[in-house]
Amino acid sequence: MDREKDSRSTRRVYLRLCFTSSRGVVVVIIPVPPKISPFTADRDLHLGERTTLPCSVTRGDLPLSISWLKDGRSMGPSERVSVTNVDQYNSILMIESLSPDHNGNYSCVARNLAAEVSHTQRLVVHGNPPLGPLHFCPTTA
Repeated sequence: MDREKDSRSTRRVYLRLCFTSSRGVVVVIIPVPPKISPFTADRDLHLGERTTLPCSVTRGDLPLSISWLKDGRSMGPSERVSVTNVDQYNSILMIESLSPDHNGNYSCVARNLAAEVSHTQRLVVHGNPPLGPLHFCPTTA
């Protein structure tokens, strides 16, 4: 076994297996599957606040795709979320104004020729936003 870097990308690493047969040397290249760095959601999220979930693929060969699911399904415009693909290895899901509809399990899915992997995080939106400090005005009698 031998590890070899692909000349097109410094991040691309293949596993190369060489076999000898009666017809010569056979080289089998096995792509490296993706690996997602675990992410967490804030535990103190309230109505109207905003939040982000970052997905970072720390290993895996190109071509690589990253997508997001909510409760195991693709999200449409009615979900009121936006996804920014920062580069080939990073994606950010952003919610501008949290509502009860945003409660659920959000999954980042990374896939390449070797495998499809995912990481899921539960997002819980609590009722009213927390009150800030209260200031009482002096009363005049």
